[in-house]
Amino acid sequence: MGSSSRIIANTIASYVRLAVVSCAAAITIPVALHVLGTSDYGIFSVIGGCLSFLLFINGALIAGAQRHIAHAIGENNIERVHKIFRASVIVHLALSALIALAALCLAHTVVYRLLSLPPARISAALWLYRMVIVVIAANIVSAPYQALLLAHESIIPLSAINIGSATVFLIGVLSLRVIPGDHLLVYGIIYVLSQIILYLGPIVYCIARYRMCRVYSASVTSHEVRELVSFSGWILFGALASVVRAQGPAIVFNMLKGTVVNAAYGLALQVNNFAVNVGSGISRATTSPIIKRQASEDAGAMERLSNLTSVSSFAALWIMLGSFIFNAQSYLTVWLHRIPDDTAIFAIILLLSTLIDHLTCGFIITVQAVGRIAVYQIVLGGANLLVVPLVYVLLKHGYSSASSLAASIACVTVAGIVRVFFAALLAKVSVRRWFERVVVPALLCVCAAGGAYPAFLYLIHPGLVRAGSFFLMNACLTMGVLWKFGFSYQQRSVCRKLIAENGAVRLCSRRGRLGEQGAR
Repeated sequence: MGSSSRIIANTIASYVRLAVVSCAAAITIPVALHVLGTSDYGIFSVIGGCLSFLLFINGALIAGAQRHIAHAIGENNIERVHKIFRASVIVHLALSALIALAALCLAHTVVYRLLSLPPARISAALWLYRMVIVVIAANIVSAPYQALLLAHESIIPLSAINIGSATVFLIGVLSLRVIPGDHLLVYGIIYVLSQIILYLGPIVYCIARYRMCRVYSASVTSHEVRELVSFSGWILFGALASVVRAQGPAIVFNMLKGTVVNAAYGLALQVNNFAVNVGSGISRATTSPIIKRQASEDAGAMERLSNLTSVSSFAALWIMLGSFIFNAQSYLTVWLHRIPDDTAIFAIILLLSTLIDHLTCGFIITVQAVGRIAVYQIVLGGANLLVVPLVYVLLKHGYSSASSLAASIACVTVAGIVRVFFAALLAKVSVRRWFERVVVPALLCVCAAGGAYPAFLYLIHPGLVRAGSFFLMNACLTMGVLWKFGFSYQQRSVCRKLIAENGAVRLCSRRGRLGEQGAR
């Protein structure tokens, strides 16, 4: 499979995974809430939340291992691939043991003192806590194998494992009504089994597929371990800054505005989290190819793929979000029936921030591919962390909640400028070509949709018919603009070639089947 075909296949696999997992979650959440009841479901949520923050460490280590393995593959340095992989396994095994031991030691403190739980459910909560520790440990141990698959651009197996895990969880939750016993504990066991499939699946697949996972032939020095931990540490700092940018305003709103505003912001965050997952589908497929192009010193190909990642991610987001942004109230009313005040405007502000963020998402990978990220992460993290004090100061000076949250758009814009600056400085990318290939098509998409929307206001009554019609129109306009202005001539030629090849394969297959039928 060629590089372009692999990227397209991986992108499709990522979005199929997202669709299946999202549909499974949409079914399982209300069923679990109904069977468990509000109290027991709240216990599961709060215990899972106590330990889920540890996954940020793991995510940073996956990104660090993926970068170093993909870079070594791009250099065609197989021995270094083995060393980085083995160093990653050692780091994650140690981290898994350390976190599991610390979490077990703190079990009674967390369950009996930190959390406020019904006395009758303490025992069940303690067992649930231990189950979650098993899941966290399995996730950490699995991280090097996930990084190896991502570095080899083997996203289709990862997506298949993810879909299998979601299917098992869906079947288990739907069977929850007829399974005897404590439903909270049974739900916990179903959750653990589905997660074990999710995290042990990559380990089994890698052991079967790659010899390096069965035989550790390369010795590891402290240099590889320090390099991996140092790089991942800076990625972790950037990830935590992004979390503060998203979750920090919730704390400020709680302090100054109360729980009603918190409810509106929480719902807006759920909408935005879905958007982030949509936008990450393309970058997930192009991360390793960009790193490999940088390692092989093919700067031109790296820049083209980086710009293509940014404009394609923006286009995918705009297709999904354009109609929502113009019809937020209609969509939210259908979903929630009764929505808290400011939910729609909060969602629009967060979604606009996400759209702006994805204009430079390709440069995130580019800078990480170069490897010199310390100063970059400090400056970028500082820009993201500015959101919290800005929201606090604006609220204290009498601005509305929506006006205060709009400060996040300014911070995201500054963060984007920082990415462009460091990408030009470290990777020598052309700012002019980025503007022509990414910013101009994005502006054309937004202006075209905005210019057409008044006609929908005039011709179609408010509601889902207007929203659906606008969605179809916006999708057609965006794909047309992306094809004409976002893709270069060479990229359009590659797309035509892939379409022609796939069409020829289907035609030959059909003729072969017809020939077989005629022979019979």
